[in-house]
Amino acid sequence: NNTSDAGTLFIDAWLATSADGVTWQEQHVGGPFDLSNAPNARGLFVGDYQGLTTNGNEFVPMFVATNRGNASANRTDAFAGVVRSVPPVVTRAKLSAPYNAASAPALALTGELRERLQQAIARVLERRRVGLGSEP
Repeated sequence: NNTSDAGTLFIDAWLATSADGVTWQEQHVGGPFDLSNAPNARGLFVGDYQGLTTNGNEFVPMFVATNRGNASANRTDAFAGVVRSVPPVVTRAKLSAPYNAASAPALALTGELRERLQQAIARVLERRRVGLGSEP
């Protein structure tokens, strides 16, 4: 998503999967988003918040993208999703078409889960306050 506008840095997030470690398939999972809207921490920075974990034969990729917040607001959002991996019995010879990762069903947001998420968000925001631990 390169443009001739030097004031924008459009980028995308992609997921690459392989059944055999040799042949890879790519799937667009996010973007474009404008990296020039990222906070500046000795350069444009969305944080060290990218990762990948597993749960059985599923994996959960996570990445951060910028949003359209203003300079004094939180200008990044985190995204994650559950993706099923290619079963190990599938071989390259049996894989006739690119494998498309399937999204997991939506998470049921119960009242208890909503409260736990709000409490976790409040703790994170409290820790991020400038001057935390010092007298006002």
